[in-house]
Amino acid sequence: MCAAPGLAPRARALRALGLVSVLLLGVGCVAHRSGDAVRSTHFVGNTRPPAVTEWLLAQQTDRALRNAMTHPKGSWQSFLFPGAIEPSWVEPAMLDRDGWRLEVWYANHGYFDARFLGWEVSRPWRPAHRRVRPVDLVGHVDQGVPSRLSTIDIGGIEKLGAPLARRIWGQLRFEKGDIWSTDDWRSSLAAIEGLLRERSFAFARVDGQVAVDPVEHEVQVSIDVEAGHPCRFGAVTITGLTHIDPDELLPLVDIHEGEPYRDSALKRTREKLFALGVLGVVNILPDLSDPEGRTVPIRIELTESKSHEIKAGPKFQFEPGLQTLSIAATYTDNNVFNRLWQTSQTASIGVASDLAQLGDVTTTRISPIGSVSGTFNLPRLFESKFTMLNSGSVGRDLTTYGDLLRAEYAPALLWAGVPHLSPTIGYRIRYEQQLGTTDLCLLQDTGYGVASEYPYLLSMLEQAVVYDGRNDPVAPSRGWYWSLNVAEAGGPLGGFYDFVRAQGEVRVYRSILRLAHQDAGTIVAARLGAGIIQPYNDTSKVPIEERFFLGGGTSVRGWAANHLGPYATSASCNRDTLPIGGDLEMHGSIELRQPLPFYPDLTLATFVDAGRVWDTPDNFNVSEIQYSVGGGIRYNTAIGPIRFDVAWRLGDPKYFGGTYSTYHDLRYPSYSGSLPSGAPNMLDVPPEARWVPHFGLSEAF
Repeated sequence: MCAAPGLAPRARALRALGLVSVLLLGVGCVAHRSGDAVRSTHFVGNTRPPAVTEWLLAQQTDRALRNAMTHPKGSWQSFLFPGAIEPSWVEPAMLDRDGWRLEVWYANHGYFDARFLGWEVSRPWRPAHRRVRPVDLVGHVDQGVPSRLSTIDIGGIEKLGAPLARRIWGQLRFEKGDIWSTDDWRSSLAAIEGLLRERSFAFARVDGQVAVDPVEHEVQVSIDVEAGHPCRFGAVTITGLTHIDPDELLPLVDIHEGEPYRDSALKRTREKLFALGVLGVVNILPDLSDPEGRTVPIRIELTESKSHEIKAGPKFQFEPGLQTLSIAATYTDNNVFNRLWQTSQTASIGVASDLAQLGDVTTTRISPIGSVSGTFNLPRLFESKFTMLNSGSVGRDLTTYGDLLRAEYAPALLWAGVPHLSPTIGYRIRYEQQLGTTDLCLLQDTGYGVASEYPYLLSMLEQAVVYDGRNDPVAPSRGWYWSLNVAEAGGPLGGFYDFVRAQGEVRVYRSILRLAHQDAGTIVAARLGAGIIQPYNDTSKVPIEERFFLGGGTSVRGWAANHLGPYATSASCNRDTLPIGGDLEMHGSIELRQPLPFYPDLTLATFVDAGRVWDTPDNFNVSEIQYSVGGGIRYNTAIGPIRFDVAWRLGDPKYFGGTYSTYHDLRYPSYSGSLPSGAPNMLDVPPEARWVPHFGLSEAF
């Protein structure tokens, strides 16, 4: 008997649901025991600091206390899929031991009178025939009165001089009146010792004593500093290598015999050696066996690992109007011919779709995409501080402006003679061929200044200088970063286009108010950048890939990607609006990032972004700069913060939505021509969304 055609999908869905239900019931029958299982763990009496500010920053949250326990915390998933996920069974003996652990945790955080009163087992419901019975654990605590720091003394720093003594006092993570914290005490001693070792005192030792008055609830601390004498680096020895020549690694060693001893030099060397990708173990061991010695020999113990690997996986990009999905495979080798030469090749294949809007009609283009790209880098070229960079690619790509075939090669020379500074000079040659129709989403009118001839050849020199003084390139909290890029296309280099392009940006990161004595505290991040393109040799055209665009998750976040700038229209390719970039751009941002005191892996952020792209420098008008504000949250992972931002566009200028009768009104004051043949008499431009969400990996800047 066959189901009616209209009921066939519903019948299939019901059969699938029944099959899943049977599987879940079957899985649930494999539970190997029955009894009470923890659904949640909460505490009562743990949020009563005397001051409002301390209540907001209280360390004794439910999550912190649960982390101090060894008893399993429990999860709702074990009740949703019983048997598939092992429940957290209630273990009375472990709970009794955790009561003692919680009292120790409280003592380490200044509550020496804290007492754990006991556990309350609450059953939200009593299932009659259920093998896994959910319970809620409620721990009752009496925090008592917290003990506060009454006196702080640091001895042994008088002979170091007033400037260094002030820096030592500045390393303290606490001050008088604060509630005692063992963690802050230990981190303060480590910070002072680290400061002295960075000032060449290799044998520095920092110790201290803590006296607690249980009656007055006061804590008195004294710190003893033994700086020793200043030292210099001795001889550097590299051991453990079998295939790699140690001389190949010496340019990466920032430890030089005769220079003042600094822990930061050891850290930089360790990071550089790890970054090679060919060493599994890097141990840098200073020889501190002679306390009277003035030089410290350094031994670098290395263990080689496999230098090559293959990775494969999906890649995707989803932006308004353009989506791509592909599969990519990458082969890398960081030790070609045992010379520490680096190579990487990537092949990808997939599909892309482009959504276009003309009035009420939406059209979709779907096209296959694919590429093959590679790099080959020769570090320490000719035994110098130069590195030869080579990159090339060939592939087919679908963009908002057409279905393109591209081939590119870009050699460059990088100099690494100064720490944090990376000057580069290179050359780039690119060939592009449009596939399909010759008028696919590209403007032929010269008034737009957009190059639309295909095929074309671009030949250009590129120079760049980057200074990166950030403490962490992925999630920075302090330091400076600035970059300047200049390119010259055409002229004696040949190619179809002649122009000069310059773009620069400055970023700064500072840690200010430290909540709960965090290392980072509130982070202020700011940036300011601008760029300009100037055609020459009686040409006004620039390839659209070389023009400036703003908008998106790493730019001015109140706009979708590439949407904060000149628009144009192309009736022949069924588009109301088409971002075409410009020859002048300015942008800036300021952002506050605050790690949560009770959950440092989460960071809240608020920001203000500003910027604008103009079609030509002649049309620059500072009053046309657009602004957006917003906020977001970051979750720190091993590969960097996962970021989610929501931005709100301030103001509502006519450029971003309305009805226009000429190109002149549509964000293009330099061109006042009439509409192209066949275009509607009036252009209904869809307004930009006022709220724009963004999701990405790493910080916006």
